[in-house]
Amino acid sequence: RLFLATLVALSHVGWHSLGINPGISAVVVFYMISGYVVTALWQRLQVQPTPVVSFYRDRLIRIYPTYFAVLAIGMLAWWWLQPQSYFLSQTPDLVDLLNNLSIVPLNFYMWNQSDQFAIIPPAWSLGTELQFYLLLPLILVRPRLFFVLSLVVACIAQYGLIPREWFTYRLLPGVLHIFLTGALLALVTPVQQRIKHAAIIWSVYATIGILLLASNNLLQHRDGALYPSGAFNVSLELLLGVLLGIPALVMLAPLRSPKWDQLAGHLSYGVFLNHFIVYWWLTRNGPEFSVGMYLSISVILGFAVWLAIERPAQLLRYRLRKMVPPNNTEG
Repeated sequence: RLFLATLVALSHVGWHSLGINPGISAVVVFYMISGYVVTALWQRLQVQPTPVVSFYRDRLIRIYPTYFAVLAIGMLAWWWLQPQSYFLSQTPDLVDLLNNLSIVPLNFYMWNQSDQFAIIPPAWSLGTELQFYLLLPLILVRPRLFFVLSLVVACIAQYGLIPREWFTYRLLPGVLHIFLTGALLALVTPVQQRIKHAAIIWSVYATIGILLLASNNLLQHRDGALYPSGAFNVSLELLLGVLLGIPALVMLAPLRSPKWDQLAGHLSYGVFLNHFIVYWWLTRNGPEFSVGMYLSISVILGFAVWLAIERPAQLLRYRLRKMVPPNNTEG
């Protein structure tokens, strides 16, 4: 998770490899891990008297205390540094502040312009996750059905019939299938059966990706095509995230992490939230900055926030669950 958060941080300062934006692939794998983790949590909480209440309470304590701490740091940085950024280009009003506090509206920036005052710009994806959490008890009644429906939405978007980026990467109807990839794997307990299910899901994604790429190639050589050239392009970053994330999740999930690895995982949330703030501070006097210092400060700040806020909240969640969760599914 820390590796993924680092890729997101690097992508936001223009670091691409072979023309591929690694941040997109990292977010896709984050979605998959989230689906796996919260489904495993949901199963464990079924022993509680009120599992739905326990689940929502656990997720609120997981997401909001650390988020509010970094948001406060970000508000202070905005007031002090006055950074020049599209994400801070709008003079905020009460609605903007409420959007930042509640998170979910940030996912709908294409309609409410919340991206023009976003103290934590990557938080739009947290808005997607929170919607997934809210709907999880309903979704897990028929997870395969919702997986198929979401995948259909994403394919329609790839055909250009609805906004492609919104419905393949940003909004829940088009990315729910990614969350459910992790969820479906968590629902299968025997390791061998999980590997079998992972192979089937991987094959489905690979087949759809090949078909969409082939469709695009045919259209490019056809005059008078119904859709513009390139309308069927599959996002390579999305496809890579899924095809690399599925085997990684299957291989790593059963392993018991050493303490240093657990700590790295804990730091990932803080790094994901704070790296824009660190970037604004480093570039306060000009565009030049050290990428090494950028990542180092993000990790150090992430550790400080984890120690002061996230770790106490984590211990509270454990007490409220009245159980000790396996370290490999903690999120």
